[in-house]
Amino acid sequence: MSDSYKKIGIDCRFWGITHAGLGRYTRELVLEIIKKCSKQYQFTLFFQQDEWRKDKAALSKCQIIETNAPHYSIYKEQFELKKIIEREKLDLMHFTHFNVPIFLQTPYIVTIHDLIKHFFKGRPVTTHSLPVYWLKYGGYRLVIGQAIKGSRAIIVPSYFTKDQIAVHYPGFEKKIKVIYEGVKTPFTDNRIIDQHKTKKIKNKYNITKPYFIYTGSAYASKNVKMLILAVKQLIENGNEIQLIIACARNYFWEKLEKEIIQLNMQDYVVMPGMIPDDELSLLYQNSLSFVMPSLMEGFGLPALEAMASGAIILSSNTGSLPEIYENNAIYFNPTKLSKMISGMEFVIKMSDLQRITRIKRGIKFASKYSWDKAALETLDLYSHFLD
Repeated sequence: MSDSYKKIGIDCRFWGITHAGLGRYTRELVLEIIKKCSKQYQFTLFFQQDEWRKDKAALSKCQIIETNAPHYSIYKEQFELKKIIEREKLDLMHFTHFNVPIFLQTPYIVTIHDLIKHFFKGRPVTTHSLPVYWLKYGGYRLVIGQAIKGSRAIIVPSYFTKDQIAVHYPGFEKKIKVIYEGVKTPFTDNRIIDQHKTKKIKNKYNITKPYFIYTGSAYASKNVKMLILAVKQLIENGNEIQLIIACARNYFWEKLEKEIIQLNMQDYVVMPGMIPDDELSLLYQNSLSFVMPSLMEGFGLPALEAMASGAIILSSNTGSLPEIYENNAIYFNPTKLSKMISGMEFVIKMSDLQRITRIKRGIKFASKYSWDKAALETLDLYSHFLD
């Protein structure tokens, strides 16, 4: 290979839907970057074992390096990964999350999605004992602080996140670049509802009533328990509804499941785990609405994907969400149960004309967010440090 080629590395250890929003961001952005990749760039992608093999054909022009350095690990991420990256003699490295080896000598840029861990701390957010948690939290603050200070540039998905970084890490505002995330197919594909397939999917997930839907994690900051309490109150008020919660099965999923049983809501809340995108798109289309109850978000991609599919969006009025959805969501205060309930009642009582008008407007609006655009803006940032 000619010496004129510039070598760019990308941390792809978060890859695909199993890693929720971070995995979605990494996979969709990298696949678009590769499609548009200039011949003057050679990409080296760092994966956690064999997660890349489903996309082998699309990644055929890239150098693939498998590593067993998990995110948030100490020795393997901070030392072994550092050695692996430096061995490649890259011109630039892009970390798609804040996990940067603190002594790394290779020039790098980093994507900081949010500072949520700065605000939600302690017992509700950990599976560890508190002494272990606080030790790990100290590590988090050290690593993210060094990533921000040591990077050539910082990519953020919203002006909200940019402003948070400016407040907590003053002096680095000039190197922060806002690059919005995108919406991928099948959420933007043909939105003609397939009644037969829809009925089959509803039967698969035991959906028998009009339903609200939420997708994402079950972390404390997501405020999902408040959503369950709102649905419980609506049912007690005589509404025949269900709630679908699609998220990864982990400790927080299990904790939420126990809370649902304690609230005697197991007959009204469906928790199927992760749902394939093509099925999820149909469930979005057929829902009363997608509800985003989060207390803080750096971007809020799931609701945008639901909007692109043809769902009405009920959203918290906090964090980046009003910036991202603008006037294409119905907002509520996520700390006030009565406000959430009022928003859901408003959706239930909507006329067909109101629904159709809002859905069409949302679909058009969501189309402005594309991975194609995100990839071009990211490549432009790369070129600033390489040309």
